[in-house]
Amino acid sequence: MSNFFRPSSYPVMLSPDLKHAWINIPKNCSSFVQKVLDDNGWHKLGSDISYSILATDSIKKIVVLRDPVERWISGFAETYGYWNTDNAHIKKLDLDKIDKLLENDAFWELVYNNPVMCAHTELQHRFIGTAKNIQYIKIQDKTSDGLQVTDPIDSTENLQNILDGLADQAILSDGLS
Repeated sequence: MSNFFRPSSYPVMLSPDLKHAWINIPKNCSSFVQKVLDDNGWHKLGSDISYSILATDSIKKIVVLRDPVERWISGFAETYGYWNTDNAHIKKLDLDKIDKLLENDAFWELVYNNPVMCAHTELQHRFIGTAKNIQYIKIQDKTSDGLQVTDPIDSTENLQNILDGLADQAILSDGLS
């Protein structure tokens, strides 16, 4: 089904009670959320079943969204900051190589014409497609002063509180109601 962008390394996960599904979007707290859901018995789905799960109304989908520009910058850093450097094996940014890339006019023309470089910079709506019955959780980074936040749901701590609330409702836990 072409309505969804579903790389195999970013699976849809289904709750043990089969009432909720999480749509994984890279660079949107995906590693954190996937770990929490793994620890609470959620199941990773193959792409063959993911499409039917996403299209059904009877299963509520959970999607974490992030400011698209901040997500793109983070995705760019992931793509060009580690993979295309001599330091990829130690996850250390090579700032000299990034600076040279950012000074290259051909690079900016490429980005302008095609900003999607990989799953980390793919447009968020492509992961969601035509999914039905969706609950969005919006996260934002802190403001430049580092003290205030731009949205009430803005940090992994708040996301953990939301996930804890789901666990209290027996959505995450094995003790189904």
